[in-house]
Amino acid sequence: QKDSNYPTATGCGCLWESGSSSSEKYPTWQPRMQFALAFIVAVGAAPLSAPAKTKGATPLMRSSMRRHNLAARASFFNKNNENQDAAHTNGHHNYGPGHKFGAPVTSRIANRRPLTRVRADKEYEGKKLAELFAGNKKWSEDMMTTNRPLMEFLGGTQEPKLMWIGCADSRVPESMITGMNPGEIFTIRNVANQAQISDNAVNSAIQFGVLALGVEDIMVCGHYGCGGAKASLTNQDFGAPLEQWIGPIRDVYRTHREYLDGLPEADRLNALIELNTVEQCLNVLRTAPVQQKRAETAKQPGGPIPRVHAVVYDPATGLLKDMNVDTDKLFATYKDLYDLKIEA
Repeated sequence: QKDSNYPTATGCGCLWESGSSSSEKYPTWQPRMQFALAFIVAVGAAPLSAPAKTKGATPLMRSSMRRHNLAARASFFNKNNENQDAAHTNGHHNYGPGHKFGAPVTSRIANRRPLTRVRADKEYEGKKLAELFAGNKKWSEDMMTTNRPLMEFLGGTQEPKLMWIGCADSRVPESMITGMNPGEIFTIRNVANQAQISDNAVNSAIQFGVLALGVEDIMVCGHYGCGGAKASLTNQDFGAPLEQWIGPIRDVYRTHREYLDGLPEADRLNALIELNTVEQCLNVLRTAPVQQKRAETAKQPGGPIPRVHAVVYDPATGLLKDMNVDTDKLFATYKDLYDLKIEA
């Protein structure tokens, strides 16, 4: 309110400000105020509630009725207000409130997917879910027939001795390719089998597996043809969060660039995958839970646990390759950098 003699009026979400002289700057403020007040009175006398539920009316139809009701009332007052900006008011009821691009309601409704398409999608989703549940039922029946004691045991607890840090790739199902039963592998899977020090999901799983479950071996498994490693070999910006996630693989390439650049291009990707797998083993050994457990078990027969192994899976043959990396010896090379001062 700039001048107490000329109040600011609002109506339909619009603002009319008064100046030092209403007759000079805003000659139509009084008719506009009258329009706003009359509109409020009319709406107050007959609230814009949902109309009576006509038989067969859908929520969309009732919403349309409300909009047309509002438009009719606005039109009535427009006819009695020659000074009112017709182009402005006529546009109010055509557009959805607060719509970013001001698209007409009718246009947005027309652009919705056809109902038949929605039904087809739902039918497809229902069919796929039905297949999943049918497969699960058969698997459950087979397990209850052939291995009921195991299922009853798993209903109460788990005692895995192996932790698996692998890629989220659908071609690398750890229990299937190792012939293990449910409950025998504690699993962490993500893009390119990363054990990034900054990732809370990975580190909390390592902490739980090592300190709570007492896993004795941690297997970091890469796989040939990994899409995450392949993406890191390009200069393409994949955007967050994928770009940040594959960044450490680019760092592995930088560290071993002379060796990798000397390889034939056809062999470069798989060589990077192997090097990245070894790098993730070092990241596992750097974590506080692993170092704590290894310090506590350093003097026991068989050496400290958990032991960390680097392996690579070949989807083309279904075979795992042991990289035969002495991770303890490798970590000792960087002991002065990464070894934490933990009391046994």
